[in-house]
Amino acid sequence: METISVAQLRQNPTAALDAVQQGESFTVTKHQRPIARLVPVDSGEAISPAAAFAKKRGTTKLADAVGPPRMTVEETMAILDELRDEE
Repeated sequence: METISVAQLRQNPTAALDAVQQGESFTVTKHQRPIARLVPVDSGEAISPAAAFAKKRGTTKLADAVGPPRMTVEETMAILDELRDEE
């Protein structure tokens, strides 16, 4: 698994995503510390942000995922970055 910094990912996200689409995986680092993984998804694994949130909360229904998620700032920022990249 290759390593890519947040700065490198911001400079050229298309190249990184193209590589992931071809099967490569990356560990994303911030200040040389791993903060996320960028890995290919099987077409059957792709889920909506709402479903991902519900899964993170340990339920299958978004309506059951009551209350704020208990995540670190780094996890929250990684999720927000992913959501922004999907737009």
